[in-house]
Amino acid sequence: AKQRMPPWPPALIDTTLAPLKPIDSTMAVELEAILRNLCKRKDALHFAEPVNWQQHKLFNYPELIKQPMDLGTVQETLQLDTARDFADKKYQFAEDFAHDVRLVWKNAFIFNAPGHDVFKAAKNLAGVFEDRLSALYSKLDEEAPPVSPVSRCQILVSDMCANCLSEWFRRDDWKQFGEHYLVTIKSGRPMDLFAVQAWLDEQPQDGGDQVVAEFAERVRLIFSNAIDYNGSFTWVGTVAKILSDTFDRRLELLQKAPRPPPMHPPLEEREGWPSYEQKERLFSYVTHLSLRDSSMLAAQVQKRCPTAVLTCDREKERVTIALDKVDLETFTHMDALRKQKQ
Repeated sequence: AKQRMPPWPPALIDTTLAPLKPIDSTMAVELEAILRNLCKRKDALHFAEPVNWQQHKLFNYPELIKQPMDLGTVQETLQLDTARDFADKKYQFAEDFAHDVRLVWKNAFIFNAPGHDVFKAAKNLAGVFEDRLSALYSKLDEEAPPVSPVSRCQILVSDMCANCLSEWFRRDDWKQFGEHYLVTIKSGRPMDLFAVQAWLDEQPQDGGDQVVAEFAERVRLIFSNAIDYNGSFTWVGTVAKILSDTFDRRLELLQKAPRPPPMHPPLEEREGWPSYEQKERLFSYVTHLSLRDSSMLAAQVQKRCPTAVLTCDREKERVTIALDKVDLETFTHMDALRKQKQ
């Protein structure tokens, strides 16, 4: 008799069709409320419309700012999207909207000195925005399916990497500063987001609170190192603090989120069906995806192999997929997508 495989990967992948929910009419109202709250504030006057760099004789602005953005443009885009089909929307997901809002602050931090009124305004509004967005995420998480802590960590670090403010914290750029960097940071231990991702890849999917605690320590180290080396009042220190606070908000949601039941062993290998190694590869691939990509993958499985879909709750935008029922053709297609992403 063939030996039964160990209980990993789990027999089920429980994910959502759109983990952050696509921006439908209900979500658009939520995001418009967040934006309206920002725009009412006095600080928001600096960001109400595109920077007229010619009028203000800011001739180096186009050289420094490659992606101009303002709150008025975000608001207009959100309103125009209400009349568009989903495929034609610029903001399809909440993260698309958040990216452009954060881009407003990022540009302000790059172009203005830390003591400038525009810099201070961006710093204040960034905190308000992340508070409001975190509250929205909390509501979404109440309806989300149970996901293992390690999987949630992988989603969270992917989201942090996608945050436009994290541009300076993704890679080991500290190496350009050499020994001086190592002796300046209190920890003496460099860290970056991609290194955290690589470490998470090596952790068991059934890892619990210990993995989450180590994960949190590593991510926080990135931002504390940046503040140690650059100072808390520099633009790098300011961005590091914003990202650190954002991470802590999301981590709190992660720790409160429901956890899935104990995993069950998969079926024995069958001729003409995906092997254990293929299942393992697909499961690992899914857990490393961004929120948007995991949503798209779930939709692909629904389309190509509907018998593998155990439940599909469109009201909650949730789908449960049985790995042991996903056929070889679908696995092959998913593997091709995985290779394209690498």
